[in-house]
Amino acid sequence: MASDWPLTFLVLFLFIGFGTKQHTQGEAIAAAKYLDLSGALAWLDVESNHDVLYDPAEQRTHTRQLQQQQQQHPHILTQTTTTSTFLERRALEKRCRGTTGDWCGGYELQQPVPLKPAPRGSRTCPRNCSGVGNCNHDTGTCDCPAGSQGEDCGTVLLRPCTTHFRHGGSEPAGHIDDEGRDLGLTDPGYTESRCTGICDPVTARCFCDGTYRRVNPPKGSPPGTPAPVRGRPLGNHVCQVSDDGRGNKLEWGQVPWEQIYGPNGWCNSNKPDIRCGCLFDGFSGELCDEVTETMCPNQCSGHGECDSGFCKCHDGWYGTDCARKVSGQPLEPGLHDTGSRPWLRDTVRVPPEAAAAVAGLGSTAAGGAGGGGPGAAGQSASIHTRRRPLIYVYDLPPAYNARMLQYRNDKGLCTWRGFGSGNRTEIFAWTYGLEVLFHEMLLQSEHRTFDPEAADYFYVPVYGSCFIFPLHCYADGPWWHVPSGPRVMHVTNMMLEVRDWIRKHFPYWDRRGGRDHIWLMTHDEGACYAPTEIYNSSIFLTHWGRIDKHHASNTAFTPDNYTQEYVHPEQPGGWLHLIDGHPCYTPGKDLVVPALKLPHHFRQSPLLFHPPRQRDILLYLRGDVGKHRLPNYSRGIRQRLYRLWRDQQWLQGYNVMIGDGSDVPGDYSEHLSRSKFCLVVPGDGWSPRLEDAVLHGCVPVIIMDGVHGVWEDQLELERFSIRVGEDELEGLPQQLAVVPQRVLEDMQRKLRKVWHRYAYVSHPLLSEEMKAVLQSNLGVWREQLQRVGKREDALVARTTAQLEQRAVFPAQDDAFHTVLQWLYWRIPQTRAFR
Repeated sequence: MASDWPLTFLVLFLFIGFGTKQHTQGEAIAAAKYLDLSGALAWLDVESNHDVLYDPAEQRTHTRQLQQQQQQHPHILTQTTTTSTFLERRALEKRCRGTTGDWCGGYELQQPVPLKPAPRGSRTCPRNCSGVGNCNHDTGTCDCPAGSQGEDCGTVLLRPCTTHFRHGGSEPAGHIDDEGRDLGLTDPGYTESRCTGICDPVTARCFCDGTYRRVNPPKGSPPGTPAPVRGRPLGNHVCQVSDDGRGNKLEWGQVPWEQIYGPNGWCNSNKPDIRCGCLFDGFSGELCDEVTETMCPNQCSGHGECDSGFCKCHDGWYGTDCARKVSGQPLEPGLHDTGSRPWLRDTVRVPPEAAAAVAGLGSTAAGGAGGGGPGAAGQSASIHTRRRPLIYVYDLPPAYNARMLQYRNDKGLCTWRGFGSGNRTEIFAWTYGLEVLFHEMLLQSEHRTFDPEAADYFYVPVYGSCFIFPLHCYADGPWWHVPSGPRVMHVTNMMLEVRDWIRKHFPYWDRRGGRDHIWLMTHDEGACYAPTEIYNSSIFLTHWGRIDKHHASNTAFTPDNYTQEYVHPEQPGGWLHLIDGHPCYTPGKDLVVPALKLPHHFRQSPLLFHPPRQRDILLYLRGDVGKHRLPNYSRGIRQRLYRLWRDQQWLQGYNVMIGDGSDVPGDYSEHLSRSKFCLVVPGDGWSPRLEDAVLHGCVPVIIMDGVHGVWEDQLELERFSIRVGEDELEGLPQQLAVVPQRVLEDMQRKLRKVWHRYAYVSHPLLSEEMKAVLQSNLGVWREQLQRVGKREDALVARTTAQLEQRAVFPAQDDAFHTVLQWLYWRIPQTRAFR
């Protein structure tokens, strides 16, 4: 029947092309031209499509067959990717196309391990953490949110708005009165926390004075006392007044006094002349008076109240995400299951080990991890085994992660998602968003174990990038351990402090010297400034693959320069000796992982089933080209490329696009989808240009000597990219223009084998966004097919139906699962004697 015909055969009946293949130099900013119909659908040809996607149902069949083979012949299926059967070889070929080495395949061939609920803690905490924090029933210690500290969370912890930093001691400097007002707006001094309204002395957030002012708890109130009136956000360094209303100018303000505190000002009117925006977590609506859910990792598993990053767990529940319950207490349904907060269902995922406790898989009254209610129980009923690696995620004190989210002054910073009006999910394209996302994906993962004795690895969730920005120097604290100084120095000190905390409360660091511990460092220069005694043993996930052992910081942002010494009475020996003698990345021990790119960022990629366009742009780079930067920014590469592009007229001669948004206006995703080659060059350290290129099917041209790209040691990167030396920029367009078409197409085909490993789709929200992008792109296909096949409606319908069947992202091999597959392969190396 015609409905069963191959897609390419159906296309033969559609005679009119999408567009023309003619190419005109210098049209890179002009309207894009689609490939003709036959060329466009060649991307989806039955054979070539095997290089893009494989059918999930077929893969599940292979998996079941492999498991049967493994049970019957356990000696032929090993972690070293033995290929003794045709079935096994075929499965390995599909899963491991374009990979290098022997890391790929073993994960799929392993014998699953039984799913067992982990023991639940029973220790108690001093004064029940004063009713403010959470008792960690494993360690017997209190987890204290912003505003509280001490072994029982009973001591007030302030972070007031200020004009200066303290010189020493533990008391933070402030410049506000008891109600939160600045002591004198014309007084000298400035930090970004300085506030022309009412300052929240716990978080240093700035709110309105006037009619819609904030009312803070009375001075001396115990920790956790809520504000009687939360007020209207003013937004630090956004809507600060630029004069004091008496004719005195405030150099650090942005908005005239009248627009904030006049009769129609933001802080006095329900119909203000300007709107300052609802920057803070939990505020929404036109006037920021709508109370919304705030963001927490895994939304407290439905068993806690989220306070802008910190989960205040319900009675008996504990952990960073409230996923566990104290021994001996019953396991009640979570908020996402009861129907009281339906918006949580889209975000909360109960890991199988926690859900197993609800289902009663091997649990007793005092055993089994905490879980989530009927939905979780139903989920786990069919899950009795799982694959390794098993990863124990430390519930660190909130000072190292959750409290940082509480301190952020913009809900779009540090994290990648939040809640808007009506508690609708919002997604943020935060540069360093993987820091929180990766933590959350592990918390939700089937690979998470609550039993450290069963763990293959231990994940250490330190939010170093969030501290670097926006926390550092915003107010007088937090510090590790010295007021002010290089931002990266504090991260180094923080990591050592965390390592010492782990050693104090757990035996697992010393058991293998930290070789099975995993750290993620997402900031510009990755693990270059990791403490040497941690770096030399632990596994580091980073975006920056610099491999030279003796290296100096190359950032053009001075506070991040990790080769500048900083001596202080509280750190008299300086800090550089703490990071000396190790590279930024060690192949085999560490991973260069992709930065977070949300699906809508590459929505026009043909790899996401957007109709392919002609690749009429020879070479592409849009971004910061160093026009207003220090000379060492990007090692000077971007600056030199931009000068060559401008002075040698690369646009006119070769249709090369290099510049910032003023030089190269237009849709970024469209441009990348039209480019043959895309530049991969550094910024202050890493830059996500390799991800941009690969996710759009553009062949990367890598220019960064001595730096490994994302997955360079796991994939055959050299087969779908070109490396150019930093001193070989002259004549680059001429060299690329003569690359034979067959060579270019071969690189594109090889890229299509692995492109999905550069995207994160494992989180439920990202999975849904990916589906939405695919459906939107299928709509574009449908429109094009209807236009060119007006007289063949039935064929158009059948062709569209086949496209819909194939528009599935292979999430089982996305970036997150690639990390897991590699970690499984590396388990024996963490056990090796050194």
